[in-house]
Amino acid sequence: MFLLFALLLCSIERVVSLVPSVTEIIYAIGAQDKLVGVVKPCDWPPGIDKPIVGSFSSPNFETIYGLCPDIVFVEDTEQKRLWSKLNKLELNIKVIAPKNIGEIYQAILEIGEILGEKENADSLVNKMKKTLARFEVVSIKGTKTKVFIEISELPLMTCGRKSFITELIGIAGGINIFEDIEKAYPVINQELVIKRNPEVIIILHKNFTNPEKRMGWKNISAIKHKQVYSNIDINLLVRPGPRVVQGIEELHKRIYSTVGGTFQSR
Repeated sequence: MFLLFALLLCSIERVVSLVPSVTEIIYAIGAQDKLVGVVKPCDWPPGIDKPIVGSFSSPNFETIYGLCPDIVFVEDTEQKRLWSKLNKLELNIKVIAPKNIGEIYQAILEIGEILGEKENADSLVNKMKKTLARFEVVSIKGTKTKVFIEISELPLMTCGRKSFITELIGIAGGINIFEDIEKAYPVINQELVIKRNPEVIIILHKNFTNPEKRMGWKNISAIKHKQVYSNIDINLLVRPGPRVVQGIEELHKRIYSTVGGTFQSR
């Protein structure tokens, strides 16, 4: 809170974002002219032409320092080890790491305050809330569709209770069959997937084995009814930014294709 207050007392004109979701927020509120550096894979919106300061997990400190930023946006998991080095360079850092929809709204508003785009930030949050309100009504009606999310095949990894994706599935009208597992991204065995019998399977990685050909999977409801999808952009679901609304819309289309919907793209 003190850092935010101090930042608001000065003019923020030069910003480096080490977080793809923050970069998306900055563009969404129209503050991109202040953005002087980003990391790979900051790839949205298309055509970003800002200087690259390294990768998400390994930014170049010398390059960042040379850009003379007023503030550097970071996250609190993999990048936590970078904080002390950035502080030693006497760079102001601001941690933006929302873990749920409510915290995404707060992050947008906070970035809007810092970058002098409060009105645009307020407008963006209100638009997101209005869109998601439609799904909140649908998601409380009837029986939830059982959803299995596959993050990787070898090892077989999915989303647990602490994963951001679990909340998105719920808003979209489904229930994550592994939401009872505490970890965010647990490794599981195939037998457990078969036993829990998901109605929808969503695969969020490439180069996977066709689930229909996996041992014991052919009797899973999602496979029997051809409700296996691999065409959702994973960034819509793992980047806690403005496009999360689009991610929920994509989940909703797949989930409700099993209960009378017409969406059948695979």
